[in-house]
Amino acid sequence: AIVLHEGYATAATNTEALGFPTVATFDAGNLPVVAKALQEVFPDKPMVIFGDDDRHQELMTGVNPGKEKASEAAKAVSGTAAFPIFAPGEAEYPVDLPKVTPQTYREHCAAKRVLETAPEDKHTELKKSLLSDEQLSAIENLYRHTDYNDLANNSLLGKEGVERQVRATVSKAIQDSE
Repeated sequence: AIVLHEGYATAATNTEALGFPTVATFDAGNLPVVAKALQEVFPDKPMVIFGDDDRHQELMTGVNPGKEKASEAAKAVSGTAAFPIFAPGEAEYPVDLPKVTPQTYREHCAAKRVLETAPEDKHTELKKSLLSDEQLSAIENLYRHTDYNDLANNSLLGKEGVERQVRATVSKAIQDSE
């Protein structure tokens, strides 16, 4: 199988787990282009695209580029897109915290910038637009749980979790292509 990844660290982690060379595209936007180019050269090989799950960006901007581009690449080459599965609670925004949306995140960033120079009497009103420390911590936690390298190094599942997930995904793709 031809196996693609968004970044170098994920490619290195998954190459180690699979025991054969894989391809790093260095940017989510490159995944569809590289997948199509490799399919032209190796039309009979099944393609597996291991994407990042950028949940933190989805909260902040409304877009999950890792997931979108990996899915686009897989669709373009009739391949398989797969994303890391973390231990329960590791890559999820806590349900007990107020939801962060792109709008609330933009308001937070704007208020934070204005607070630096705003007169003291405006601080109370501006602080209402700031995200809580808990919300910011939850976003940071999501950022630390986006790809297979994070799965290997920041998850309770560790390298064994990576090996189980990537080997099973690639084996199934090969089996389905036969």
